[in-house]
Amino acid sequence: MPIPLTEGMGDFMKRILLIVLSVLCVGFVGCSKDTDSLEVAQSEEQVEIAESITTEMVTQEVTQAETVTEQKVTEITQEEKETPEDAVSEEKDKEQTEKKQETPNEEVKSEEPKTEAEKKPEPKKEEPKKETPKKEEPKKEEPKEEKAVGYSADKVVSLVVSKCEAGGMITTEHNLDRLLADGSITKEDYDDCYPLDGLENSYYSVFVNVDLNKASTTSGRALRSEGEIADYIAGMLLLESDSIFNIRNAGVTKNGGESFYEFRCYR
Repeated sequence: MPIPLTEGMGDFMKRILLIVLSVLCVGFVGCSKDTDSLEVAQSEEQVEIAESITTEMVTQEVTQAETVTEQKVTEITQEEKETPEDAVSEEKDKEQTEKKQETPNEEVKSEEPKTEAEKKPEPKKEEPKKETPKKEEPKKEEPKEEKAVGYSADKVVSLVVSKCEAGGMITTEHNLDRLLADGSITKEDYDDCYPLDGLENSYYSVFVNVDLNKASTTSGRALRSEGEIADYIAGMLLLESDSIFNIRNAGVTKNGGESFYEFRCYR
């Protein structure tokens, strides 16, 4: 491969040629035309010096040119060795480095809203409570309070009297009327003894609930009418040995939150 000559090398070669020509002229044309051995020797020495200088300069230029060409050849070989794949890999490496430089900034930016979001607690979504159907317990039927059924205590007294008289007994009033009629007692005695004829303090009381729904005997047998109550009291009076009796309604007395009629039985 020919070594290209640069502009500096051309100028240098021109200078060398001028020096050589000047030496030759000095050798042929001197101040004296005598061809002395001394002048010839001097000119030869000058020629040798010039030649040595030129040779040294040429070698230096040649070495410099060779080094330059070697550098260019190495650069060309390196460029030839670099394939498109290497170029692609270099481009990828550049892109990755650029991404790495960009990603920290993006991460910092993304972290900033996160910190603000962390400061603000998100409202908790309350799940709708599932209402479990309550089992309806069967309602205990409370016993309905029956309406109180009243009755007449005076009617019970009259029924007792009629029942006892039917059983052979006589009231104190009727007995006094009989004694006055047959002359056994005077009018004054009658007035003094009427109506109970001394039995004011000789009696026992029978208590019956004022409500027919609750009226009962001492043994718990229910009495559901005025007639049943009269039978209950008359049955006790008929057990007496004396036939003279009487019965009075002494009013209402209370015991244990309940109200009772008091029937006083005289005998």
